[in-house]
Amino acid sequence: MTSLPLNELIFEYISPTLGVIMASATFAAPISSVKDAIRREKLGDLNPMPWAMMAGNCVGWIAYSFMIKDYFVLFANVPGFMLSIWLNMTAIKLQFLEAVVSRGSPISDPYETVPDDGISKILAEDENGNQSDDTTPIRGSSSGIKYRSATGGPREDPTANSFADGPTARKSGREAEHLTTPHERVVLCVAGVWVLVLSVVAFGPFSGGPDVRIVGLTVNANLMFFYGAPLSTIAKVVSLRDSSGIHVRTMVMNTVNGVFWSIYGLAVVDAYIYVPNLCGVFFGVVQIILRIVFPIRIIENQENPKGIFT
Repeated sequence: MTSLPLNELIFEYISPTLGVIMASATFAAPISSVKDAIRREKLGDLNPMPWAMMAGNCVGWIAYSFMIKDYFVLFANVPGFMLSIWLNMTAIKLQFLEAVVSRGSPISDPYETVPDDGISKILAEDENGNQSDDTTPIRGSSSGIKYRSATGGPREDPTANSFADGPTARKSGREAEHLTTPHERVVLCVAGVWVLVLSVVAFGPFSGGPDVRIVGLTVNANLMFFYGAPLSTIAKVVSLRDSSGIHVRTMVMNTVNGVFWSIYGLAVVDAYIYVPNLCGVFFGVVQIILRIVFPIRIIENQENPKGIFT
C-alpha cells in the first residue's frame, strides 16, 4: 500500500477538512449575536444581508458538489444551509416587530380582533398597562357587531372596511408595506434566482460541462455577495467612524475559511473554488483594517424587555 505524497495529503485532504470545520464555524458565528438581538427584540447594528446570501451560497455549492461529486464541498455547506433558514426567519421576524413598534400596524391596534369560536374578542390595555379581556361585543356596527373598549365606550368593529374601496379603506399604502419586510424580499429574490438557475440546468439543452459552468459561475457570484455583504455598511463605517456594523466573529471566520478553501481549490485546480475564496480573503482583510481604524464608539441600548420572543 503506497502512502500519499505529503503535499497531496495536506492540500487535497487536510486543508479541505479544516475548510469544512471552518465553514461550519463561519456559519455559526452570528448565533450569539442573534440570540442577543432576540432578547432585545431588534436587530440593532446586525446586518442580515449575509444570511440571505448564505442561503443562496449553500444551495449553489450543494448543487455544485452533486455535479462534481465532491464530498468536502457538500459537507461544508449542508450545515450552513440549515442554519441560514433559522437566521433568515429570525431576521424577518425582528424586522417585522421593529416595523410594528416604530411605524404602527394593525397588529399594534389595542382593539385588534382575535377569532374565538366564531366570535371576535378584543384585548385592550387599561391605564396601568395591564391587559384586559373584559370587552364584550354589542350589536349595531356595519358588520353586525360593535366593540366596547376596556373603558366602557363603544368602538366600531376594527375589521370593518378592511377591504373597502375609496378613502375610507382601512388598507393604506403604509400598511401594505408590512406585507413583507425588506429582508424577506431579499430572501425571496435569492431563492427565485436559484430556482431559475437550477431549472435551466435541469431542463435546458445542456450536457456535460455547460451545466457545471452555469452553476459554478452563479455560485461564484453569490459567494462574492456573501463575502462582500458586510462591506455594504462601509459608507456608514467611514462616515460615522464606527465599525460596530462589522461582525467580528463572522469576519475572522470568513477570512480563515477563505484561506483553507483557496488552498484546496488551487490544489485540485478548480477556479470556481479558489477564485471567490481568494476574494473572500481580500474582503476579510479589508474589514479587519476597517475594524482597527474605526473602533466601536456607539453604545447600543442593552435593555431586554419581555415580549413575544422571550
